Amino acid sequence: MKIDYYEILGIEKGADKRQIKKAYLSLAKRYHPDVNGNNESFEEKFKQINEAYDTLINESKRFRYDYGIQQEDLYTTENTSAQEENRYSEERNKQREEIKEDLEQEKAKDKKSKKKWMPLMVAGYAAVMIGIVSFFVQRQSKLAASTYENAKINLEEMHLDQAMLDVKELTELDAHDQADIITAGIYVSKRQANRAIDYLEPNLHKFKEDNQLLSDAYYYLGRAYFLRRLENKATDYLEKSLEYSSNPNAVYFWLGKSLGDLKMDFAKAGDFYEKAINNENYKERAVLEAGIAYQNNQQYELAKDMFMQLVNHPTYKKEVNYYLGWHYFLYKKDRDKACIFWETAAKQGNPEARYQYSRTCGRIGN
Repeated sequence: MKIDYYEILGIEKGADKRQIKKAYLSLAKRYHPDVNGNNESFEEKFKQINEAYDTLINESKRFRYDYGIQQEDLYTTENTSAQEENRYSEERNKQREEIKEDLEQEKAKDKKSKKKWMPLMVAGYAAVMIGIVSFFVQRQSKLAASTYENAKINLEEMHLDQAMLDVKELTELDAHDQADIITAGIYVSKRQANRAIDYLEPNLHKFKEDNQLLSDAYYYLGRAYFLRRLENKATDYLEKSLEYSSNPNAVYFWLGKSLGDLKMDFAKAGDFYEKAINNENYKERAVLEAGIAYQNNQQYELAKDMFMQLVNHPTYKKEVNYYLGWHYFLYKKDRDKACIFWETAAKQGNPEARYQYSRTCGRIGN
């Protein structure tokens, strides 16, 4: 069966030399041994492509191929055949060189293209890696910030075991400054003032770049010095905390305590307590302390307004009734009414009310 050279090259029978050469070069690049190594099937295909090209590019051979005329019928001498074979070999070598040259040009073009795009690829890869690292850093930073805020809430609510777990998590997140501040806060909550001071005071410089951390460090130092009854240190640190804080409600409460309990500045203390009422963790305590400060400052009606907010509060009613007794005794000069409140407070479990009633009113009835 005759091999269909037109089919091998993928061209029509009426194709001209330009179309034949174009088809040949395209196929030769694909099946050339220099490209495909030792693939035998490709090598065989390459031979067929060369045979098809040799035949169809030569007008004489193409004519004989098209009309089925065999080469030996037209060439009778050995010399002519040898010459023809040499010529064919030269043509094949020339074709091979042309293909090699085309392949080298293609390789050079690919190399140049790769070289051109390589910096962009490297830059793109670097950008992706930076993006990934940035994502995880931001995620870790957000987790640390969330854990830190939760830890501060746990301290204010006296959930110290949970606060200690928060310290561990902050350490694992490499948030060591936040972990140090919460640790100091735990010492303050346990009334271990000296340990808190030793933990924070030498390290204040570490928090200078973050206003909120600096504010929190000053806050716990102020509370530690309040425990030591050092009024100036306590108020100084708490005032510094107030300067840097973005959410100062808790600071207001402890400034009120320092000014009222240590400096006896009851007017200022009352003002700070009223500001602290906005903090849910200190609301009722701030109302009670504001009432006490106003009463000590002889602002009796303001004091009564505060006390009446808590008169039925399950935790604070015994203190409220005790101070309402003083309101009527000192301001209203109503001993009998004062005794009623002191007796009520004593029965609710207030030892000071029991003492005051027995001293002023007599024995407490059943």
